[in-house]
Amino acid sequence: MLNIEKVRKYIDEMPPNELIDDIAENLLDKYIFDAYEDINSLYPMIDITERMIVKQLLYKLEGESNGYAMLKRQGVETQKINDASVTMSDNLLDSYVLFLINQQLQTKSVGHIGRLI
Repeated sequence: MLNIEKVRKYIDEMPPNELIDDIAENLLDKYIFDAYEDINSLYPMIDITERMIVKQLLYKLEGESNGYAMLKRQGVETQKINDASVTMSDNLLDSYVLFLINQQLQTKSVGHIGRLI
């Protein structure tokens, strides 16, 4: 369950980040909710941590600030400017968030002792 106050406290403990610091105080809760919903809509059964939410928030803010997010929403897969070419990934979530999710989804194998006859 989303606890916005815990996420805000987590943000306060992190080093300063211009992308988050530039968000108007009255809009930060909406950005936090949006990042939470990105994760929850794809993985509703996992325990979503404050770290996951903040990492997803930063991923989205970085994409918007560089203009990549709009291109991805429009379905652009590659873009070439002069001699530079960019290929977009189809990830909706930050790669670190995906790693944390996969850590929760991995099943632990349990060894059994026995004998087949």
